[in-house]
Amino acid sequence: MATSSPLRRRAVALGVLVWSLACLLLLPPTEKPEQPDETAWIAVGAESFARLASGDSSRRAWSDPRWGPFGYPYPVLGKLAIGASVALHGRCAEAHALLPSSGFDWEAIRRTRPSPGLLRAGRQPMLLFGALASLLLFLLVSELTASTAVGILTAALFVTRPLVLESARQAMVDMPAVTFGLLTLLFAARATTERALSPVVLAGLACGLAAACKLSGALVAVIAVAWWAARSDRPPLALSLLLFLATASLGFVLVQLPAWSGPLDHLAAIVEHARQVGRYHVPPERHLVSWSARAARVATMGLATSDPLRAWLGWSGAGAALAALGALGSWRRPWAPALAIWLSTAALALVLTVPFDWRRWFLPLEPCWAFLQALGLWTLAVGRNGWAGIRVPRGPYMTA
Repeated sequence: MATSSPLRRRAVALGVLVWSLACLLLLPPTEKPEQPDETAWIAVGAESFARLASGDSSRRAWSDPRWGPFGYPYPVLGKLAIGASVALHGRCAEAHALLPSSGFDWEAIRRTRPSPGLLRAGRQPMLLFGALASLLLFLLVSELTASTAVGILTAALFVTRPLVLESARQAMVDMPAVTFGLLTLLFAARATTERALSPVVLAGLACGLAAACKLSGALVAVIAVAWWAARSDRPPLALSLLLFLATASLGFVLVQLPAWSGPLDHLAAIVEHARQVGRYHVPPERHLVSWSARAARVATMGLATSDPLRAWLGWSGAGAALAALGALGSWRRPWAPALAIWLSTAALALVLTVPFDWRRWFLPLEPCWAFLQALGLWTLAVGRNGWAGIRVPRGPYMTA
């Protein structure tokens, strides 16, 4: 019996992974699957992988003017994943031909569509990242709630959410950033229950990799540190923060090849690149000028949908969970402060930083919505057996 429980957990985790991948492969698309940015990501990804294969880390090699905003100093890990898949399928020459001969011409890229085979090659890594994100979310929620059932329900809701289905089927870098962000949170949660510092180090490395996919991936660090501040005695907060920042920086620099030749210059270029994002020329209706407009979009992206059944599940599940959060004694549950910190921090970060109504930018909140809805639906289903039917011992976020 001593080995049956670990074996059962591994079997369940494998089932979640396989089922998530099957959903991503077999469920019908919820939106138009083509995205003009995919052309640029596939082309730049293939050329980035060629630079990696050549071993050239100079800024000049990674500053090809044909790459435009998709090139230097944009993080490279997501591009390398796309490029590796393109190379594995033997379609590098086809991908290189997608870029103009000189300079960056966005209109020309928008008019150029990859062949179906090249498109499949560029998208395949995102399917794997989507399935891994579902698995990591299952492990994280199971650990926070001490309930395998809630973990499975959260993963099921996450992998079938329209934005997740869409993002995991596009050759873009948003899904890898979310996947490494969830890995960061998994290790961060374990760091609150263990006196060893190894989970802190692993959380830092995972956070660095999230930022190496997309700069906004670094925001997960705020959630991790907030969780540790709630339990600052295990391990010591100052030491944890120092180790986390050091290993996150190491993880980022290790894969960000253009930073090797001049880390400080690269950091300055990243800051300037972030400033340029807000100056992109986009249709006026896509602008989110006020904070109230951004907050409304955050809520509607998470809960509103054209599918009546999913809309009912979303609103009723979230409503039940939020109501239970305010119920007598519910805050003493181990998962409650963790979820509250996670949801509020992620939502606030989006409200403060997202200037445009681009769906994929709201992907980091999808795990939170799935967790919230799973708890609410579990409450409606088995609430008579004690709140949400989740019987847990004193845990890392127990306030008393």
